[in-house]
Amino acid sequence: AANEGVAQRLELEKIRLQAHIEVGVAQAKAMGEAMAAMDFKLYGTPETAQQILRWMSVADGLGAVVESAPPQLRELTGRIVDRVLPPNGDGRAQHAPSNGAAGVAANGASSLPDLSAAQPLIAAASNTLRSQLNAEQRRTLSLRAGIAEALERADASERAVLHQVQGMLALVPALAEQTVESVIGV
Repeated sequence: AANEGVAQRLELEKIRLQAHIEVGVAQAKAMGEAMAAMDFKLYGTPETAQQILRWMSVADGLGAVVESAPPQLRELTGRIVDRVLPPNGDGRAQHAPSNGAAGVAANGASSLPDLSAAQPLIAAASNTLRSQLNAEQRRTLSLRAGIAEALERADASERAVLHQVQGMLALVPALAEQTVESVIGV
């Protein structure tokens, strides 16, 4: 009887994994088809395009993490993000749902934070890291170590930006361990 329970759990896990794989493949295919059908102009360098795709992947990964998190954790994360991201002018963070429940829309579905509010902050931090770290440091240091190194040389406004990004990295520790170059580009 004990072996039947293990076998049943194993079979359920196989089914869950297969479904997860199928969903991932369908998402990738849909994203590829959508991007192929888009007519947009991108001004910049190939590195800029790579950075945009990298951040889209990061945002997609964050979305998946947020979607799978329990409601209590989403609420806590929403409160933390409220402290890190700039307000939209009326004292509320731009991603705050209108019903006041952080991370959960009125219909009960999760409401992902609007990461567009963080884009100017991320761009400023990227510029600071490029100016404060040499190419070798950007290639070898983790984002966490690179920020620590840049903080030693940065001016007051750059330090403020880097400290905010450090706060954001607390929400995504895996990103903090990536090399500076892999996150911000060359």
